[in-house]
Amino acid sequence: MRAAEHRDRAAEALRSERARVLAGRVRSGELSSRALVDAALDRIAERDAHVRAIVTLDAVAARRAADRIDDEVARGRDPGPLAGLPITIKDMHDTAGLRTTHGLPWCMHRVPRQDSSAVARLRAAGAVLVGKTSLPLAGYDWQTRQPRHGVTRNPHDPARTCGGSSGGAAVSLALRYAALELGADLAGSIRVPSAFCGICGLKPSEGLVPLAGHGPESSQGVLEHMVVVGPMGRFVDDLALELEVLAPGSIGDGFAPRLPRRIAVSDTLCGVRADADTRRALADCVAALEATGCVIEHAIPPGCEGEDPLRLWGAIDGYEFARCWPWPLRTWPLRQLFRCGPAALAIGRSVFSRALAVGMASTRSHHAAALRAREVFAARLDAWFSRYDAALFPIAATPAFTHRRWPTPIAVDGVRVPYSLAQSAFCVPFNVGGGPACALPLPVPPRGLPIGIQCCGPRGGDRAVLEIAAGIEALVLRS
Repeated sequence: MRAAEHRDRAAEALRSERARVLAGRVRSGELSSRALVDAALDRIAERDAHVRAIVTLDAVAARRAADRIDDEVARGRDPGPLAGLPITIKDMHDTAGLRTTHGLPWCMHRVPRQDSSAVARLRAAGAVLVGKTSLPLAGYDWQTRQPRHGVTRNPHDPARTCGGSSGGAAVSLALRYAALELGADLAGSIRVPSAFCGICGLKPSEGLVPLAGHGPESSQGVLEHMVVVGPMGRFVDDLALELEVLAPGSIGDGFAPRLPRRIAVSDTLCGVRADADTRRALADCVAALEATGCVIEHAIPPGCEGEDPLRLWGAIDGYEFARCWPWPLRTWPLRQLFRCGPAALAIGRSVFSRALAVGMASTRSHHAAALRAREVFAARLDAWFSRYDAALFPIAATPAFTHRRWPTPIAVDGVRVPYSLAQSAFCVPFNVGGGPACALPLPVPPRGLPIGIQCCGPRGGDRAVLEIAAGIEALVLRS
């Protein structure tokens, strides 16, 4: 077979096939890792100037790594479950010998000496790192833009956001730059970009995937609650494959899609209702499930009727985020300035931004009290989930919105909803609860913008959530 034909075949495989199938074809020698990596690099060269998802490219090292994988295959060795797959990595994760900026202007020339724990596991499993993907400043936004790199655009409509903070990661997958990605989620940072770009992503149970090497050194061991590292892919099966590498034993053998027998559904959380397009897409999904005999119960999880999860999140993360700042800003007088509202001015005045501002200025005892209240909330949520196989909710109040300044409200069926509520109301409860939440795309409606929902479950229920999400995917999207 001529080299051009081999590359064309690899490009088509990268475009259409699941990561597990691709890795199997590399292990069998049917496809080469080098051809897959070249196909990924060709896609980046062709498309990325228009969307700006890649912040650092590592083409030379990627080709060398791919050649090593192909050499192992030729010698009869198994390079691992991710054999030769081209991957990109959100620029919040340390990568040895490759620039890692965390979206911070003063880290533009930082080159770590070692990989984060999660990146090291992916590489050891045979994945080939092609490049790093964009994120907002310090990863704190539901849009992806930063002063040094500019705006990362939605692959379906460049006038709209790709979401954040794992925005570049979602664009990379949507445009087939990579077979897998590695994101992180503190308030929807995996799920919102997945929904806006039409791909899959998992916020795993808290503590399942190690955090070492994620985020700036000042946040290591400080920003430790509610944030998780998780897989992103184009299919739910991709997430299961990657999660087993990131957290060995979490999936195990025999993973298979299955449909739920009983499921809870709500289009409203924390007092915010999703828009008509999102409600319609969710209702169509529910109708398809109901036709299989699934029992549907419309119910809001306990504690999610009002704003309590948003206040808890702000109290915990605000305090921990402030402890990551340089020393002068961590002092008591300067932290108190945040009670005057800089956080609200940045992300829009709402109960969420007020809680974050208060948390930044709070004390250790307030933080401890919030953690105790959080455990009560999480235990109630786990008990509620035990009544169902899973629960389905929107990920955001609307599909991808147009690029905007932070404080600009988002129109939801003609009603102006504060910027900081339109996503946090749906995502934050499950960061506070600590359990898994899998984003999966629904059929694209006539307007042409992807809509995603999240399939959620109790702490430790990651495999069950992924199996049900895969079953729903097969029923409503891939059939």
